[in-house]
Amino acid sequence: MRNSSDHSPTAFGYSPALDGLRAFAVLSVVLFHAGVGGVGGGFLGVDAFFVLSGFLITSLLLAEHVRHGHIKLSRFWARRARRLLPALLAMLLATAIAGHFLLDSDDLKLLRGDGLAAIAYVANWRMIWRGTGYVAATATPSPLQHTWSLGIEEQFYVLWPLIIAGLLAWLAARRTRWVLLAVCGGGTVVSALLAVALYNPNSISRDYYGTDTRAQALLIGAALAAILTPTSDRPTPRHRGPTRHVALGALAIVGAVTTLWMWHVASDDDAWLYRGGLAAIAIATALIITHAVVSPDSPTARLLALAPLVWLGRISYGVYLWHWPLFEFVTADRTGLGRWPLLAVRLIGTLVIAIASYFVIEQPIRRGALSRLVQRRLPQSRRRPRPGRTCR
Repeated sequence: MRNSSDHSPTAFGYSPALDGLRAFAVLSVVLFHAGVGGVGGGFLGVDAFFVLSGFLITSLLLAEHVRHGHIKLSRFWARRARRLLPALLAMLLATAIAGHFLLDSDDLKLLRGDGLAAIAYVANWRMIWRGTGYVAATATPSPLQHTWSLGIEEQFYVLWPLIIAGLLAWLAARRTRWVLLAVCGGGTVVSALLAVALYNPNSISRDYYGTDTRAQALLIGAALAAILTPTSDRPTPRHRGPTRHVALGALAIVGAVTTLWMWHVASDDDAWLYRGGLAAIAIATALIITHAVVSPDSPTARLLALAPLVWLGRISYGVYLWHWPLFEFVTADRTGLGRWPLLAVRLIGTLVIAIASYFVIEQPIRRGALSRLVQRRLPQSRRRPRPGRTCR
């Protein structure tokens, strides 16, 4: 799943523990897709990403308003595009090339439609329409099946900042937090009720992929940001004192145990999952985030901030992007490998490609490599003058 930012900035500063949480989330998804035993509910790692995205994006937007008195939406969306699009386009191009050689004509035709849906960030609705994927009973999964979650997040990235900016422009900042919390709470309830109403044991695709039914995790993360993000008159969160930190620690343990248990026992067609289970896993993740952010020196934060976890969390977007098409193309039939050698090849291949994506594509573009290249190629007369110089 995508990172809402590269180094997990919040209104409290960079939190390496959130990168560690990303690592656990992406690992659960990858192992679930690899068919490893014991992580039958690993697909719920996506919901951890949803909660993180809702929390981080809302926190960033509110913090920007506190600092500058406004939110510059064009700059926000430009940052999202620089962070997310280049690696996605690279993956789509590589998948299309591989598909040209490895898929039959019918699957290749479907792949073209899947690619267009991924670029438009509506892949989740495309998968509902196709009736395909790892939650379908019979249809073959698309090599771009996993882009459904990217579609939901991007739809959130487009609409949610507009809602927050509108509330901030309409209400006083202090009142906005309460109204925003009410919007998140009401939206979560509506999303959970839709999941109940739309559940069909014979076809769960509508419930599983729907933006409306999965929005509850994003909104729970956003509600957490509305509670925790400092304001101009409340520069630090009101959770001081050893008793409260102990209470938060206990809740974080409950959240961690609940999360690990659900990652172990859940199945994507379990009725209970769509009757409150999705909300429960999102709340469990929110409890972990709360303790890690409010108590950065706590055992929870220190565990999640272990260097290997932080490193994996930083490249988790690339890991998520590349693992599924690699798994679909690198199969036992094509390679002749047994179960464990095949798993090793898939995991190593995913890590190598994700690392290359991070250092060759994602980081350089985020640091302005593309804009510098464009500037160099522009005629001298069309280049912008550098600060401190005058045009002659």
